[in-house]
Amino acid sequence: MVEFTSLPVDVVDHILACIPDFKTLAAAIKVSNIHTYAVFQQHKQAILTSVALNFVGPSLPQALGVARREQHGDSDRCESINDAQTVLMSLKPEDLRIIETDVPVMERLEDLFSQMYKDRRSQKSVLTNSESLKLKRALYRLTFLYISIDPEPTDDDLDLNGQPEEQSAFIAAPLTEYNDQELLELAATVSFLQEVQRRTERFDRHNSLFPDTDGMLPFLGNPRAIYKNYYRLETSDWLEAAGDDVWFLPPFQRELRKVCRSKGLDEEATVNAHASLLVNQVYGAEDRCFRCNAAEGQNLYGRPNWHFLKGVVCGGVPLKKSLPGNLSKNLENDSILRHYFSDKDDSFHDWAIFTEHIFDFEMPDDQETWDKEQWYCQTCISTLFTSRFPSWWFAKRRDSNYPPAPEDCWYGWDCRTQTHKYQHARRLNHFCKPVRGDSVTPQ
Repeated sequence: MVEFTSLPVDVVDHILACIPDFKTLAAAIKVSNIHTYAVFQQHKQAILTSVALNFVGPSLPQALGVARREQHGDSDRCESINDAQTVLMSLKPEDLRIIETDVPVMERLEDLFSQMYKDRRSQKSVLTNSESLKLKRALYRLTFLYISIDPEPTDDDLDLNGQPEEQSAFIAAPLTEYNDQELLELAATVSFLQEVQRRTERFDRHNSLFPDTDGMLPFLGNPRAIYKNYYRLETSDWLEAAGDDVWFLPPFQRELRKVCRSKGLDEEATVNAHASLLVNQVYGAEDRCFRCNAAEGQNLYGRPNWHFLKGVVCGGVPLKKSLPGNLSKNLENDSILRHYFSDKDDSFHDWAIFTEHIFDFEMPDDQETWDKEQWYCQTCISTLFTSRFPSWWFAKRRDSNYPPAPEDCWYGWDCRTQTHKYQHARRLNHFCKPVRGDSVTPQ
C-alpha cells in the first residue's frame, strides 16, 4: 500500500482542496507531515479558494466582502472569484470566524425561505443551485450594506431632505453596478426578510393571544438579527431595535427607485418585488385544502410546517378571544396564558407540539373529523384552533400546576369582576357556566 508521504503532489493537492471547511483544513495542516505542508504552501491560494467554495458555496465573493468590510472597514466590494482569491490570501483568523459564523445563518434562512416559497413539505432547502445562489448572494449583499450604515446619523450627516447623505451615496454605489435581474433579486430578498420579521414581531407583540393590529415596525434590514430573533437565539425589544435601524429601508428603497429610473426599469415592480420571484418552480402550487378544497398551494398547513402557525395563527386568530364570556379578560388566566405561550425563557413553546395537541384533543360534541396528516388552509386551521382551544385550555388548566380555584364564582365566565380585580379572579373559579346574572334564564 502506498504511504501518504509517497503520494504525488497533485494527489495531495486534490485531497486538501476537497476539505469541506477551514477548521478541518487547519487541523489537517497542523498534524501534517513536511510533504503535505509543503504542498499546501506551494498551492496555498488555490487550496484556500477551493476549501472556501466548499464551505460557503458560489456566494463566496459576497461572504468575503462582508468579512472584510466588518473587520477592516474596507468599502471595496468582492463580487467575483478573482476578487475572492485576492482577498483569501490576506485574510486573518478573525476574518474566517466571521465567515464561519455567517454561513449557518444563511443556510438556516435558506431553509426557511425554501419552505415558505418553494416546498412547504420540506424543512430543509430544496432550492436549485441557481435559486440558492440568488438568495444567498442577495443576503450577503444586504448584510454588507447594513453593516456599512451608521444607525444614528447626526444632523451634520443629513442632506436638505433630512436624509443621511453619505449613507445614501454608499447604498447607491453598488446598486448602480448590479444588473436588472440582481436588483430584482435584492428587492425580493428584502420582501422575504420583511415577512420573517413580520411573523416574529407579530408573535412577540401579541404573544399568540391577541388579534393582529395595523402597522409594522420599521424593517430591521439586518439578516443576522432577523434570523436570531426568529429562531429565538437572541431576544430583543423590537421597538428598541427598530429605533436603531430605522434608517436602512428608506434610503435603500429611495436609491433603488433612482437606479430603476436611470435604467428605465419598472420602478414599482422592482421595489415591490415579491420573494417568490427567486423561485423558478413551486412544488404543490395547485394543492387544495383537505376540508374546504380551496386551492391554496404553499399557504396550506400540515405537520411539516406547523411551526409556521406561530406567526400566522396568533395574528389571524385571537386564541384568547375564543374563550367564552369575559374569560379572555380574566386577570389571573391572562397571566397564566402569557406564561404558557411565552418563549422568552427556557421553556420554549413549540407550536408544532401545541398544534398536535389541538388535533389530538377529543371534543365530545365535535361534529367534524380532523386529520393531522392532511393539509389545511389558514381559514380552516383557524376554525380548528378557535373551536377546540377553549375546551383544550380548560382541560390543560385542570391537569396542570395552575388549576382553577375549587370554588365556583356564581357568575362563572360572565363575571365582570374577574376583569379588574386580580384577587377575585384568583380566589374563585370562572371556568364554569354562570348560575346568576343576565345570561341565566329564570326557572
